[in-house]
Amino acid sequence: MRSAGGVGNAAPPGGGRRRRTPSLRILGLIASVSLVAAIVAISAVSRHTGATGSSLALRAAADVSANHSSFTYVPGGQGVAVSSRQYHKGAPGILTLDVYGMPPAPGDTSATIYADLSNGTGQTALFVDGPLVVVTVTHEGKPYRQLTLSQPAVLSLDPAHLLKLQAFVPLDGAGTYELSADLVGVGKNPAFKLRH
Repeated sequence: MRSAGGVGNAAPPGGGRRRRTPSLRILGLIASVSLVAAIVAISAVSRHTGATGSSLALRAAADVSANHSSFTYVPGGQGVAVSSRQYHKGAPGILTLDVYGMPPAPGDTSATIYADLSNGTGQTALFVDGPLVVVTVTHEGKPYRQLTLSQPAVLSLDPAHLLKLQAFVPLDGAGTYELSADLVGVGKNPAFKLRH
C-alpha cells in the first residue's frame, strides 16, 4: 500500500508489528545517537559552569554592574564627559564599577581615567592581589588603548565603601573617546571573593 511518506510495507496478517524500512532504522539510530550526544554535552556544560575555577571574566560580568562612558576632546577648549550604566539581566551586581574620563585641561594632551569600585553588599569583598580593572579605550569607534588599573596593597573592600583607581592616557587628537571596564582576576584567582 502507499502512504503519505512514500512506499510502505503491508502489515503482516493478524495485526502484528509493522516492519521498519532500512531508512527508518537508520533515522532511529541517528536520533538515538543525537540524544546521547545532547545529554553528554549538557552534562559537560553543567560540570563546567559549576566548577570553582570557572572563567574569571564571566564571573566578573555576572557579579559586577559596570557602566560605559565617553568624553569629547577639543584641543584648546572644554570637553564633555558622559556616562551610562549597563546592568546584566538577572544579576543585580554584587559590586559596582564606574569608569569615566576627564578630557585634558587646555594646554595638556593627556586625559585622566577613573575607575570607582564600590561594595553595596553586607559582606566584605576580598582580592587576592588587590583589585584589577581593565579599561578599554576606543577613539571614534576604533580600538585605541587598554589600561590596567590596580592597587595591590588593597586586599579587601568593606560594605558601603568606595575604592578609587586612576590613570592617565595621552590622546591621539580631537574626537570622542569611549570607555568600558571589567573587574578581572589573574590566573586561576577569581576577580573577588566574598567573606562569609
